[in-house]
Amino acid sequence: MSIKKINVLSRNPDHYLRETKHDIHKVQRNYDPSLHPFEASREYKLALNSVKLERVFAKPFVGSLTHTEGVSALCRHPSRLSCVFTGTVEGELRLWDISHKKCEWTVQAHGGQIWSIVAAPDGNSFFTVGNDKTIKKWSLDKAKEGDHDLPVDTWLSDCYGMPDCTSTTATNLYAVLDALAHIGKTIVTGITHHRYRNEFITCGERVLLWDASNKAPKFSYDWSTSGDRNDASVASIKFNPVETDLFASSDYANNLVLYDTRAKEVKKLKMNLRINALAWNPMEAFILTAASEDYNPDYMPTKTVPLINHSV
Repeated sequence: MSIKKINVLSRNPDHYLRETKHDIHKVQRNYDPSLHPFEASREYKLALNSVKLERVFAKPFVGSLTHTEGVSALCRHPSRLSCVFTGTVEGELRLWDISHKKCEWTVQAHGGQIWSIVAAPDGNSFFTVGNDKTIKKWSLDKAKEGDHDLPVDTWLSDCYGMPDCTSTTATNLYAVLDALAHIGKTIVTGITHHRYRNEFITCGERVLLWDASNKAPKFSYDWSTSGDRNDASVASIKFNPVETDLFASSDYANNLVLYDTRAKEVKKLKMNLRINALAWNPMEAFILTAASEDYNPDYMPTKTVPLINHSV
């Protein structure tokens, strides 16, 4: 029997071998449509999932409010939605018009970092606290007019004998409540304003209640129910927008403390990690949100906290 034909199978090594050991392995694929009857369905599903993921992880960038330094404080106006205040680590204060994405007014408000900004309930003024240990009240109307050369109010020119009170470099300053003489020359790290009354509370080494018409604090809140003072500095403080006599504070000893302006301390909770910021639910006053060091917000109902009798 004689062999008439011989077929030889040969493959090019370039089609299946890597050029170097760092290259990926080449995979053979058969593009015969008869072997892939669900190719169109799979491609449609992949495209649909891709569109859904783009929607899920979308970051709708609207605009950039550019600063020369890092932003350390942010506050929105209580009634004007297009009005936002920002403060930087260098003490610069800016008023922004969100609708036009432009800065309407800027001033060197403090000699250091601005820790917190809060607006008064009337919406015509706002307060700032900074690293220079001062609390300053600003006029929003004058700021929107662009006035940069207003003097300090004369009734605060003495500042209880504080030196160089009227030589402050801050412009458009309506009132300065200097905390140097009242809290042992310590930095004020936070401020919150009462929703209706002309009162605000500052925090630092001590929690102080102020009347905006006076230079000295009205009351000092120190947790002393356990027999000793709380020596940890307070990091954040916030008034309850509904139960207006109630406010909460968090300190650097991982404590969450609830106070009542009518009866001092109400409740003290020991947390596992430090709380950096607080926020009350504006609709449900018993819900408190705390931003902790574990990167997650904690939602804590305060219904079970025994508040004082309102008839007292």
